[in-house]
Order: sequence, then C-alpha cells, then structure tokens
Amino acid sequence: MASILSIVVTVLAVICGMRNIHHDEVMTVGSAIAACSTAGRWKAAITLLSDTVPSRLAVNRILLQSAASACEVPRKWEAAMSLLRDAVFLRQASIQTYTVVIGACGRASFWEMALALFAEVRPSDVDLFALSAAIVACTQRWEVACSLLSSAGSFSLAPDTCCINAAISACENAGVWEHALSLLSLLWRRRAASVVSFNTGMSACKVQWRHCLRLFWDMIEGSLCPDSATFNAAITACEQGGQWQRLLCLLTEMELRNVAKEVVTYTSAISACAKGSATDQAAELLQRMEAEQLLPNVVTYAALTPRSRSISSFSENLVQAAFRDLHFLRDA
Repeated sequence: MASILSIVVTVLAVICGMRNIHHDEVMTVGSAIAACSTAGRWKAAITLLSDTVPSRLAVNRILLQSAASACEVPRKWEAAMSLLRDAVFLRQASIQTYTVVIGACGRASFWEMALALFAEVRPSDVDLFALSAAIVACTQRWEVACSLLSSAGSFSLAPDTCCINAAISACENAGVWEHALSLLSLLWRRRAASVVSFNTGMSACKVQWRHCLRLFWDMIEGSLCPDSATFNAAITACEQGGQWQRLLCLLTEMELRNVAKEVVTYTSAISACAKGSATDQAAELLQRMEAEQLLPNVVTYAALTPRSRSISSFSENLVQAAFRDLHFLRDA
C-alpha cells in the first residue's frame, strides 16, 4: 500500500491552493468512503481518499474519519493510526477520528496504545463515545478500565450504560465479581441497567451461583426480558455450583419464555446432571438436544463419558449418538 502520509501531504498542498470547496462533491466522496467502511473495504476507502487529490476536493475531518473507520477491522490498526497521524498533521483530527482509532487499537489488543491516544485528546473534547472506546480497549485490564470510568467526572461527564457495561465486562474477564456487582448495582439504582448489563454481571458471578440467580430474578422483576445469553450464564453458574435441580428449572423457564436453547445450554445442563449422578436426567437432555437438531460436541460427550459406564442403556445411547455424529461430520 502506498504511503498514506505522502498522499495526504500532497492533499495538503492542494488544499493550501484552494479557494472554492465543492461541498456536494465532498459529501459524495464521503458517502462512498463511508460505504467502503461499512463493507470493511479499507483499501478501497484509502484509494478513494487519495483520489480526492487529482479531483481537487477538500480533505476534511469527515473524509478522514470515514477512511479511519474502514481501517477499524482487526489487524488494520496500523492503517487507522497512520490516518490519524495524517489528520493531526492536517489539523483535521476530530474527537470522532480519535474514537475510531482508539477502537481499532482496542480490537487489536493494543490497550496501551489506545490509552496513549486517549491521553492525547484535550479534556474539553472528550465525550462519552471516546471514553467508552477507551474503556472497551482496556477490558483485559480491569483496574485500568475502572480507573477510566472513575475519571469521567474530570471530563464533566456522567458515565452512561455503555461505559459502565464496558467496565463490568473488564471485571468479568478478570474474575473480580464483587466489582462487577458493584457497578451493576450502580446502574440498577439509576434504572439504567440493560439486558447486556445483567448478562455480563451474571457471567462475572459464574462461580457464585446464588448471586447469579439473584441477578436473574432481579432482572425479571425489573421487567427486562432474559435472552439466551442470560439463561446460559445462569445455567453455567448452576453447573459450577452443583445445582442441577435448579438448572432444570431454568430450562423449563426457557421453554415457557420461548427462548432458544443452544449447544452450550444443553452441554452445561448435561454436565451438571452427570456430576450430580442424575444420569437419567442427563440421558433425557441428550435426547432432547438431538430432537431439537442440536449437534452434541466433544465437550458434551466428555461431560458424560466417565460417568456413563455404570449405566449400560445410557452408555449405549451415548456411544450410538457419538458414532452417528462422527459419521455425519466425516461425510459432510
């Protein structure tokens, strides 16, 4: 790829010699670059940006931001960074452009670089979108993410649901469920908690089944509709807590609410029943899984195999299902 900097330097020379800017043409090019961004065609977006030079169009913040957005895909953070530096050189770097590039660095797991970019932004320019992008970029460093969240006041901002959800996700990744609960409680008091908020908080409490189930019922009492991720988080917590009876009740609740079950749903349920020596229930779940045309995976079978040998009929059903699925995969 040609040097983006050389392209934009040339554009700068053109801009300096321009007096009349064709607004409609700039908007047309901007729309085309935005379309490339939506389609993930980052090379096409940069090409369109470079084509503004011979066409004598003005390269403004919108064009640079759109091109940077196209580079937000994984492993293209360098191109996004290069565009940002060009935008800074042209004095066209907006908070929106910074936000896009911070997000690109975060997706590439370069949280330190994302944090450095966030520090470059003037405090008066920081908005909730930029703050949220920085927190998301640091979801593998929960202390940094929570520190960013706490800094919102210094920017005269009140953290919104997206910002707090990102911090909860960071706490989930680190396994610090107490902090996740604290943040979720903050949202709950504000009446701003979403389904995503509860799902993330419940996932953080997967080793604390009582807390997880309490969140589940609080969510329902708060008139929020649980989805598959909600039930999977609760079921996983019950599995890890050895609560297979409660887990079966959750499966019944899924059916009453017409929430679709997934392979991971049945796998966790079968594992919980097998660990609790409820082999009949585990066998029934395996049959229901196949009846719903969900293909058991290696994890499903691994959850059962060591505990199924003492039950001949159960073991036979399991082995037959395993061979049937293996033949299906081989012939596919």
